[in-house]
Formats: sequence, C-alpha cells, structure tokens
Amino acid sequence: MNANKIRIISASIVGIVLLALGFQYWSFSDSHPDRRGSMVINVAPGTAFYDIYDQLQEKGIFVSELNFKVWTRLNNASNKLRKGEYVVEKRWSHSKILNHILYGLPLFHSFTVKEGFNIYDIEKIYMNAFSEINTSNKFQNLVRNPTKIKQMNIPYSDLPQKARSLEGYLFPETYAYQKYDSAETLVQAQLEQFKRRALPILEKHPWAKEPGGIFKLVTLASIVEKESGVFHEQPTIASVFWNRLNKKMRLQSDPTTIYALLPDFDGNIRRVHLRSKNLYNTYKMSGLPSGPIANPGESALRAVVAPAETDLFYFVSKGDGTHVFSKTYAEHKSYVRKYILKK
Repeated sequence: MNANKIRIISASIVGIVLLALGFQYWSFSDSHPDRRGSMVINVAPGTAFYDIYDQLQEKGIFVSELNFKVWTRLNNASNKLRKGEYVVEKRWSHSKILNHILYGLPLFHSFTVKEGFNIYDIEKIYMNAFSEINTSNKFQNLVRNPTKIKQMNIPYSDLPQKARSLEGYLFPETYAYQKYDSAETLVQAQLEQFKRRALPILEKHPWAKEPGGIFKLVTLASIVEKESGVFHEQPTIASVFWNRLNKKMRLQSDPTTIYALLPDFDGNIRRVHLRSKNLYNTYKMSGLPSGPIANPGESALRAVVAPAETDLFYFVSKGDGTHVFSKTYAEHKSYVRKYILKK
C-alpha cells in the first residue's frame, strides 16, 4: 500500500472519528422534552467540577463522560465553580444544565425575623438555616461578640453579662441567604438594616445625643413592642411608659420580668417571678431594665420617638390583642377585674 493510500485511509478514519465526536457533542446540546421536573445540584465548598458528573448520574441524567470532560476542558469549568445550590430542569440539554451550574444564579432561601423576636427566637431560626450554627453556644457566641457589640455603640463595659448582646439591634425583616452563607454574614446584614432603618428614626430624639441614649431608646421600644398586639396602639403604649418614667413610677411590665427567665421560661409568669429582684424586673426596679428584651420594628421605634400625647398611666389586655387604657389606679383596677379576673 503506497503512502498516498495510507494518508487517504488515515484521513478517512480521522474524519469518521471527528464526525462521531461531533454527533455526540451535538447530542450533548440537545434538549430532552420527555423529562419532567427539576432537581437541585449541590455544590458544597471544596466540590470539584467532576463531582457534578456523579450527581447527574445519581439523579438519572446520564451524561457521556467523554463529552463531560471535553465540555469541562473547553469551558475551563474547574476554575469557575461557585458554591451553592443550583436548580436545573431535567428537560434541559446537558450543556444547558452545566452552563447554569457554572454561570446561573444559585438557589436562595429566606427567613423572617418578626417584630418582637428576641435572640432566643432568632437562635432557633439560625440553627435551622445554617449548618455551622448547630448548638446554642455557637449562636450565643456570635450575638455576644464584644467587637460587634461595641461597633454598634452598645455600652458593653457598663452592662451586666446577660445584657451584653446584640439584642434589640437584629432588625426584624425577611432575609435572603444561600445554603453555604455564614451565619455571621446574616447577623451583619441585620445590623446593617438597623443602621439603615432604625438609626434615622432614633436620631430624631434628644436622647440620641447623650452617651448610651440610643441604647435606652431601643430598650424602651423593645418593651413597647412586646406589650403591643396591634401596631396602632403602640404610640399610646409608648405614652404610658414615658408618662411613668417622667413621674419616676416603675414600668411594671410583665415582658421585662419574663426576659430575665429566658431561655428557660415555661410560659407561666408567677407571683414569685414578679417579686424577684433582678436587672430586668421592672416591678422591683425603677427606670428601664438593663437592656432591650427583644428586637423592635420600625413602628415601635417611631412610637417611642413620637409617642401619643396622653395623660394615661395604665393599660390592661382585653384578650384580643388590644388594650384598655386608664388614667387612675382605681380605674385600672376595675379593668383588671373585668378583663383579667372576669368579675
């Protein structure tokens, strides 16, 4: 066989191989309308791009290993992989699936911190959301970090141990996160929301110009938040507490007493609790408690800065989320008999 024939045969073989590879790669880019549903591809920290191949196989998406390797090399995929979860449609072509994993948006989750949630409520959310927060101690260490507390101008050195936290400053809102975000990142997001939305409200009050004034305003707003069942009553509830503070009367707020019992409070407040002396029981102490008892929302913050103008000093829950207010103790006792004692 002469050299010319050898070259022709060799070229034919190469051509056939290239056609076969081309056909395979074309099929790699073909969609699969018969497939139904979606799936999540999980890219954990440290995942190699070739690990994606195994996930696809496990989920019933059978990819040509050769084509996968060729696509990976052509797209420099090994150096572009980002951690996260990626939702892909099973009907997509193999190349579209891989493109989405490489360049698409990762899956976002969300959690909501409601107005009045305290750090023990938020702890439960974080333990469900973040794999790194798998014990109470880890969360408490995060929200009791001295550096973060001082960054928020909370008077750390002046506070008792229980009050040395970010309580009151973890702004209530719905937050988006990705699976492998750190809990610290989300705590910082809550603090940034406080700076952006709470500080402009609080800075309008004269106390804001005093050392520790914002901390005291947040503390009072947290009490208003926990005492109120409906937003529209918050300015009136705030006026009651301001009136009592101005008259040097004790605040006598049940939620402050309860906070001293957390995280072990069983849901039943007893007389022994109201009679116990601690840094939160406003039945036994004058003025504000040692620090916030929850994380107030915008409405409670505004109510404290601009309360209703009243001469009210008492209120009693009607049992439906609203309250009845009174000026005198005699009137207050009559409402207690009606709504609490049911007499």
